[in-house]
Amino acid sequence: MQFDQIAVKVRPRSAWESIDLGILMARNWWWPMCRAWLAVTLPAFIVLQLLLYSYPVIAIVIFWWLKPIWERPLLHILSRALFGEVPELKQTLCAFPGLAAKQWFASLTYRRLSLTRSMDLPVIQLENLKGKQRAQRLKVLHGNTGTGAGWLTFIGLHVEIILPLAFLALVAMMVPEAVEVDWQALFFMPDRGVMGGFNLLSYVVMSLVAPFYVAAGFSLYLNRRIRLEGWDLELSFRRLVQRVQTLNGVGKVAALLLAAVLACGWPPDAAMAQTLDRETAKSQIETVMADETFHSLETVRSLDWDWFSDEQQQENGFPAWLLQLIEFLAANLRFFLWVVVIALVLIFLYKQRDWLLQYVRRGSEQIPEAPLAVLFGMEMGRETLPPDVLAEVRSLWHRQQFRAAYSLLYRAALSRLMHDYNIRLRSGHTEEECRRLVVQQTGPELGDYFSELTRHWQRLAYAHRPPASDVMDGLCERWPDFFQAGATNG
Repeated sequence: MQFDQIAVKVRPRSAWESIDLGILMARNWWWPMCRAWLAVTLPAFIVLQLLLYSYPVIAIVIFWWLKPIWERPLLHILSRALFGEVPELKQTLCAFPGLAAKQWFASLTYRRLSLTRSMDLPVIQLENLKGKQRAQRLKVLHGNTGTGAGWLTFIGLHVEIILPLAFLALVAMMVPEAVEVDWQALFFMPDRGVMGGFNLLSYVVMSLVAPFYVAAGFSLYLNRRIRLEGWDLELSFRRLVQRVQTLNGVGKVAALLLAAVLACGWPPDAAMAQTLDRETAKSQIETVMADETFHSLETVRSLDWDWFSDEQQQENGFPAWLLQLIEFLAANLRFFLWVVVIALVLIFLYKQRDWLLQYVRRGSEQIPEAPLAVLFGMEMGRETLPPDVLAEVRSLWHRQQFRAAYSLLYRAALSRLMHDYNIRLRSGHTEEECRRLVVQQTGPELGDYFSELTRHWQRLAYAHRPPASDVMDGLCERWPDFFQAGATNG
């Protein structure tokens, strides 16, 4: 995949920001998408209107039902235009039969009403997945983006309904009051000419909405892949390689000398110096990925409403089920209001559960959970710490064993926070998540101290930059203000 030629900025986005990007993409390539849409759908629309002239409602319903097929040329154009190659109309029309044949039966039957259709189409058309592979791929892609795709379909459907009704309302407003029009007969018992005009209006609205809908769904798909596969990181590394390759001979020699000096000037860790063969590395990766931290299952249930249980029509033209629904809502309005209030309270309690659990734990007499034994690969037990932490830290620091000294200080702080302050840290937490928990559950002074301790630890662990001696002395001097000097808790 040619990331260097991609036409948009590659970076992780939220679902709504991805939809905005899709709208910008549709605006940018509006004319090629519009031409392809008209070339494919306009003949089909005209044929349906002529064949089903006596049944105009069935004609527009069939055309609407075939929208998953009509949307595939639009995705074909977007997927190539994104990398700088906008296909010609002839190329798109030649590719359309093959695009329409991909899983057409499933797309027009049990998948037709899927709310995530716009985001699922690239998996069929671009990745050519089907069956169990498609289901597993969609389960990964949906993640935290499936909700955005569902709202996109929901909003797009309402736009397609509201725009024709708004146009008809505008026409009704333009009619002079002196002209008498039987609006009830016009809307509830229309003739074929009126229905033909309404079908044409619906087709125009679908033509306006379809490019934006497909582009927004494609943008959601791209954003999810960027997050999962790290396209932004890969692109950054490629640009870095290009910058290195553009250096002249002197620059390359200087870069190599600098790398050699850094490599010789800093002793590598034993874990970093250890070389692994392919099979050992593969087994260790599988062991890490099998941990429960990397697996999260979620069950989502939805309700299916049977709107057509009663097809009896009333004299005024409204369906019987609609009138019954209105009467039911009016009679049970108070009940629904209480349901809404209770739902809001439950949502508030769920969102603030961490804050509420602090007060529940303070008054609880239950036996607390045992603290972690290992965190970040470091042993957290009190028995693993020396009798006098500060003395051992200063001794290691004066012997210029900077990493060992600071690692002991940071490990001891984590151990005291878990054992003495009852802060529950999990094996899947990062350093930043641990810092946030300490800031939230302790006082501002301890929170500031641990934040500074964490910041210098991250610089040492990942950038190999130990803190200055005066900074280390300051951290050691402030240690007894929050933790005991010895290893045991009196």
